[in-house]
Amino acid sequence: MSVDISVTPKLTASAPVVAYDLKKLRVNPTEWDIMPDGRLLAIQKGEGEDEITVFNLVLNWSRRAARAVTKRA
Repeated sequence: MSVDISVTPKLTASAPVVAYDLKKLRVNPTEWDIMPDGRLLAIQKGEGEDEITVFNLVLNWSRRAARAVTKRA
């Protein structure tokens, strides 16, 4: 949301308006920030990319990678 602020003759704020529609922009709600100049900095999903529903966690991946390299040598 965005509002216009005025400080003279007294502090007032306009009605809030939507600044960025993150869903329409295909931006994850946790992967964005506003830069000091007011521009949006975000990680945008590509066409056809859906929400992440599965995470694969690999424990000890560095040892597994080292073994895989050693086997190939």
